[in-house]
Amino acid sequence: MKKKYGLLVLIIVISITLIVCFNNKSNNKLDEVKLTEKDSEMFAIMIEQDDLSYQKSDSNEWPDSTYIFNIDKSGCIDKNGNKIKEEILTFDEDTRKATVETSKTSYCYLYFDKKPITIQELLNSNPENLNKTIQGGMYRYQGTSNVVDNNYICFGTSNKNECTSNLDIYMYRIIGIVGDETDSTVSNNMVKVIKMTELKEDAVNTFQWHTGYSGDEYADILWSNSSLKQRLNGESNGNNQGSIGNTNIFLNTDNSLYLYMKDTKWTDKIVNKNWYEGDIGLSHVPNTASLLFETEHGITEAKFYRGSNVLQTTKWTLSNDKFKIGLMPLSDYYWSYSSAGVDCHSDNYAVCKDSWIHFINNDVEISEWTMTRLGRYNYNDDRYTTWYIDSTGLTYSSELSGLHTVRPVFYLSSDILLSRSTGTLSDPLIIKN
Repeated sequence: MKKKYGLLVLIIVISITLIVCFNNKSNNKLDEVKLTEKDSEMFAIMIEQDDLSYQKSDSNEWPDSTYIFNIDKSGCIDKNGNKIKEEILTFDEDTRKATVETSKTSYCYLYFDKKPITIQELLNSNPENLNKTIQGGMYRYQGTSNVVDNNYICFGTSNKNECTSNLDIYMYRIIGIVGDETDSTVSNNMVKVIKMTELKEDAVNTFQWHTGYSGDEYADILWSNSSLKQRLNGESNGNNQGSIGNTNIFLNTDNSLYLYMKDTKWTDKIVNKNWYEGDIGLSHVPNTASLLFETEHGITEAKFYRGSNVLQTTKWTLSNDKFKIGLMPLSDYYWSYSSAGVDCHSDNYAVCKDSWIHFINNDVEISEWTMTRLGRYNYNDDRYTTWYIDSTGLTYSSELSGLHTVRPVFYLSSDILLSRSTGTLSDPLIIKN
């Protein structure tokens, strides 16, 4: 009878589900976690790295609240290395406690990812060089090229190593974060970015605003009708669908389009919006960033010549169609140096060249198209032109058939989540969702 009773107790003990609590207790020490079975006092804390791999923690403390538990990757294995399907593994983010319920001796892996932040949290962290006074509807990064070094962001990959090893493909810079709906086509917390380097087609890095321009035939070409807009936005352009050729800068993997519309993981993060379009005459460009912005957004009138010797005035208007990719307007360039804004069409242009947004690639100075249209060069000239940024920092005019570099500009949706990075070139912000 006693033997039967003893056997019954043994069976009950064996059948009881083992409950193991990894508890941080008062001093948050992992080495105080003890399991009741001899071979089950085994677990590993796996920490996400910048390249998205995981490394076993050598610390005896739980990861702090900047890390979040990854329930999908976490789990336990038995002594034969097989995953235990019956275990219940949970982690309480508030108490920082993990609990495993299993009936088998096991080795458990607890995976922790870096907890992303929202755009609002980035703003609240007061990043250096980000002016917290709204100018032209945005909080803007402002300063010289040797000061502003924390507005780098990767786009097209969430792998930091891949991004920093392929700057021509993935690296962008934040112009600013929308903080006021001055532009009715954007909303708060959208992020405006510009590509760090210029587009390239094989060894060529310059493109025409309109490839078929020949005088008055294309006299009224705005950005929405330009070859550049069509090619960058993946629209029909002759026999090629937005193709700029074999390049190393496009979002898709086969290098045929800049904006590959089927690649929805990334293109869906870009805001599809109407863009303001119009002309600002060479001799009548506003000399302050705020007036220039107001002119570019239809708040005040622009002055220009078109088709006669009469100086015309009109307000910039929104494009009829929505599209994702644009270029940098003059006002972004004026405001990039300081909160006062610099007139880059005057004798101050040498100062503009020192701005972080002015681009020099490997000490080779280049000229760059902007999105701000110019209209006729002057009242008695049939040539129609567009503003560009000269290698000296000066903003000037170029015929539509001129050759200048292109750096795409677009807005990222406000719901993106970012890594907790410094934003430097070696530690750029990473989009986590």
